[in-house]
Amino acid sequence: MMQWLSNVAVPPLVDALVAARGTGGAKGQAYFRALNTFQPHSLASSGNIRNLTFTTDLVGRGTEILNYFNRIANEGLVDPGIVRALTSEEARSAVCQTAQALELLRVELPAYYDLIFELVAELLFARKDRVGGASFGSMLGMVWVSPRMAWSPNDFAEVLIHETTHQALFLREAVIGLYCVPRSELSSTDLLVTSSIRRTERPYDASLHAAVVAASLIDFHHTLGRTAVAEELRRPLLESAAQLEAKSYVLSKSGREVLADVLHVANMHLVAA
Repeated sequence: MMQWLSNVAVPPLVDALVAARGTGGAKGQAYFRALNTFQPHSLASSGNIRNLTFTTDLVGRGTEILNYFNRIANEGLVDPGIVRALTSEEARSAVCQTAQALELLRVELPAYYDLIFELVAELLFARKDRVGGASFGSMLGMVWVSPRMAWSPNDFAEVLIHETTHQALFLREAVIGLYCVPRSELSSTDLLVTSSIRRTERPYDASLHAAVVAASLIDFHHTLGRTAVAEELRRPLLESAAQLEAKSYVLSKSGREVLADVLHVANMHLVAA
């Protein structure tokens, strides 16, 4: 796990956000209660596994949240006319496989397992073609999971790491910042960077998110012995990280710390775990 990521869910980051909202406490439920004081939708708190709630019912609240995602999403990511609820059988399968994915992470990557429970309160399950999941900086603590029919527990585990890494980076930016220029400038033509995930030019902040996620996924696959998969992710990350570094004048000290971890992963010589 990257150094900055291993520290993201402990003081000062979570403490700072919780204290700013006057809730008290440093982790878990206190953090989620703090988020509920200012986010557009409250996080569910029934807790299927520890404090993590699985939401598969899109009637009422679930649809409202998806509609909100549709309003704030870039590039029409979420379209309520295309997103569909899981059938009862699909929902049972998704919940069961998510539980298996969490057990896999508890055994093989316990640092990520702990991070998920510290930063994510609710998983909202709904299916949309060509989308595996999503997180949004204005709805911290919630991850939308769009499971595919052929997914295994490993695929669910990958999505959980992918989206929790986004959550961690959103939190870091909210509390201590990542950039030293206005956010509006990050979409300018001269700050476009090739995304290591989509392999297309995207705004600097989107490509930084993609690079950080790619680094986490490299860690995931390498730890599970899938070195070839990790290497397939590392090669485009190397190109993207070099472009991010060349334009790193937009980053604050905090942002440069994140990029330094990404560069370390991008330049790793991967060998079979």
